[in-house]
Amino acid sequence: MKITFGLDFDITKEVLVYGLFEDDPEIDFNKELLKEYEYVLEKKIFFPTFGEVYSTRVISLPFQKVFLIGLGKRGEMTLERVRRVLGKSVKLVKGAMLESFTTNIICVVSGFGLYSDELLGQATAEGLLLGNYSFTHYLSAEKQLKKKIISSVAVQLKESSDAFEDGLKRGYLL
Repeated sequence: MKITFGLDFDITKEVLVYGLFEDDPEIDFNKELLKEYEYVLEKKIFFPTFGEVYSTRVISLPFQKVFLIGLGKRGEMTLERVRRVLGKSVKLVKGAMLESFTTNIICVVSGFGLYSDELLGQATAEGLLLGNYSFTHYLSAEKQLKKKIISSVAVQLKESSDAFEDGLKRGYLL
């Protein structure tokens, strides 16, 4: 899996995984997605508690699918939760039979400064790689081909960071 990072969403990816906190949900980059989010909140279809997911398709966005994923309350966020939500994101995209996604989860989590960029980078790599792991040793060649593997992930950051990159490298090694 190739993990890249930048200041914006990578519009070449197939899926957008958009993380939202319960106590400060923020969708400010697309009016159509914001309107749908407000609707599903009003109808109680989705609420951004930790691990909750809402799937949609927004015509004005270049992605085949958009997943809104709940991050819970800001004060309850831990590095383990970062790993878990990124692993779940991988599984969602694999379940949709797609191979790449872009996400704002690290950008949102890093916004309140509980963890260093290096620790977030390491947790990011660990969560994505563990979520992508699939034991296929005893599967037939035919079934192995049916297993989807995420080929690339683009992580949105607030600012470019060498420490985040160092953490990614460490996460790859462990």
